[in-house]
Amino acid sequence: MKFKFMGFIITLSALIILFISGTVLAAGNPSNNNRIDLTYSYYYLEPHGIYGSWNVGTVTYYNNSNKKFNYFIQGSGFSRTIEGEGFLGTVGTYADWTPWFYTYTDVSSGTNYLYLPEFRADNNFNFKFGKNRNLVWDIGGSYIKYNSDNVNLIASTGLTYYYKRWILSYRLFRTVSDPGSVVSWSHLYSIAYGKRYWERTYLNIITGNEAYLTTYLPVVRPVNYNAIYVEVHQRIWLRKDFGILGTISYLTIQGNYKAFGITVGIFKNF
Repeated sequence: MKFKFMGFIITLSALIILFISGTVLAAGNPSNNNRIDLTYSYYYLEPHGIYGSWNVGTVTYYNNSNKKFNYFIQGSGFSRTIEGEGFLGTVGTYADWTPWFYTYTDVSSGTNYLYLPEFRADNNFNFKFGKNRNLVWDIGGSYIKYNSDNVNLIASTGLTYYYKRWILSYRLFRTVSDPGSVVSWSHLYSIAYGKRYWERTYLNIITGNEAYLTTYLPVVRPVNYNAIYVEVHQRIWLRKDFGILGTISYLTIQGNYKAFGITVGIFKNF
């Protein structure tokens, strides 16, 4: 069935949220240390006759009960016109080791290796500086393995500055794609404004290139596409424990395709 993965995720998520909402209302004393996000995304690609559309349904559970160690579990169901269906599962953690050092780690695996990773691992080291520790230096790395024996190794570094309700960030990425050890670079620019229990708005821009060898074609050749991705994301609290979120995005890969995306969703703290 075309939307079996996405339909399963959305249905299960809705049941979980209803159950939790009922439990919290009955208890009358929510801790707000847990959160569930439920989102649906639609992407329209051009040329549409070649690439069609993408649909994604995602449910994410966050546990923040321990101030020094938080974790999340995420499941996403994908349906693409050309590549078919797939499922991606992710588990991640945030850990505070000292007042000036924390880490982020996640691992994920997918079922459709045409566009989802067989295995992916990410890790970031984050160092806080300044009198108020509001300047953060990030050093990260990623390993992405596809079933086609393609492997991407990504190294990144950047700075994030927190000032009152503002967050400013820049990050540089270097990707090595094997086979061929093909190198590409990209840049992330981000600005955010807002605060918890009110609203937060993010503007993210990624520029750079996408480069690899076409091992999936009879004739292997190198490709190198310039790309740009722009998104505006917003999270709005309607109550202290409930709200809505949304994203609009645009991706263009020169000489390949364009994608126009929209995401809508809800979140519930409990």
